[in-house]
Amino acid sequence: MRIHGSNISEGGLTGAANRNLGDYFQIAYDTEGGAVVSFADDHNDYDGNTYVTHQLEGPGLLAAANGGTGRVNRITPTDIPPVNLGQPEVVDPVHDATIQTEQVQTDSPFDIVSIDYFADTNGPNAPYIGAHMKLSGLTTAPPAGNWRIEFTANAPGARDQLPNGVSDHGDMFYLLASDTSATPTFTYGTAYRDSNPPAPVVFTAYAMAYNPAVGFADSGSIDTTTSTVTVKIAISKINTLIPPGHPLIGEGTWLSGLRGTAATSGRGPRDNTRGGLFNFLVHYGTTGVSPGEPGVSLAVSAAPNPSSGPSDIRYSIPTTGRASLGIYDVQGRLVRTLLAGRVAAGAHDFRWDGRTSQGALAANGMYFVRLKTADREVTSRIVELH
Repeated sequence: MRIHGSNISEGGLTGAANRNLGDYFQIAYDTEGGAVVSFADDHNDYDGNTYVTHQLEGPGLLAAANGGTGRVNRITPTDIPPVNLGQPEVVDPVHDATIQTEQVQTDSPFDIVSIDYFADTNGPNAPYIGAHMKLSGLTTAPPAGNWRIEFTANAPGARDQLPNGVSDHGDMFYLLASDTSATPTFTYGTAYRDSNPPAPVVFTAYAMAYNPAVGFADSGSIDTTTSTVTVKIAISKINTLIPPGHPLIGEGTWLSGLRGTAATSGRGPRDNTRGGLFNFLVHYGTTGVSPGEPGVSLAVSAAPNPSSGPSDIRYSIPTTGRASLGIYDVQGRLVRTLLAGRVAAGAHDFRWDGRTSQGALAANGMYFVRLKTADREVTSRIVELH
């Protein structure tokens, strides 16, 4: 099974070519000879997070000597805990903005605290997507500030809430709030990974780059009361920039590569966030029932049924709390996690595209939609006929 693939420079150690795999791919082994592999991975935020993977079974790297078997005793991996979808997708350390290489140790209008993405239908050009960027010290709007919010659609591997997806192989976009001479503007455009930067040095190679703005966002604000920058745009405007043949953004789309930057002009302070803790699901909110309304029961259903394409999953929970929604086959095996985390009380809709967690179309046959809370679960049958 492939654990990681990345770039390796064919030009040696000089120049600006990316060589993550060669520089940062290291192998050690445990007492049984099980491989422990560490590697850098910048698919989600371009800053090279470090990951470690551990061999679970099979031939070991230690010989079968002194009574050893030469094999790794099977280790049963634990499930990845569900993330709390109620928190912002991007969380960034406080007071990590820098001027040149010096860290700014105080609150700053360019020190990002979090980025919280949203989707709604509030406006004449609905539906919309947008985000709130929280800063540690945006008490007055600087005369030359830029706050950029980024996301990727159609990233390979972005199929659920886990922060996977090779974002620089997807369709990358940005929303930008700028304040020049106390006149804020809110724009949007496309982004890309720059493989040919003007300065041939390692730290500028393969960084995030931005095409000129395409046009104006639908709304935005620079709120010095809450230290928050908000930008919102009609999904239809973003969809006009998606290449032909690529799926358009709509309800049920997972967006990955979530991150942001804040900077003033020249050599002033700036901050770049790490990639998001989890991907963002484009979802327009609850329908039909207000949170906490009496009479709401734990329920789930799917339509159309049978289905030859996407299915609308309708579910409700009586109280706000952690819940999971998944598709299972007749043997009880998980086919696709649709939702895992904190869910508000009330009725909700979710569109399943009929695909497995690996991105393949689910085979024809019967499946079960299972909604689970901390103490209860309900199930509904659905038949796929492609």
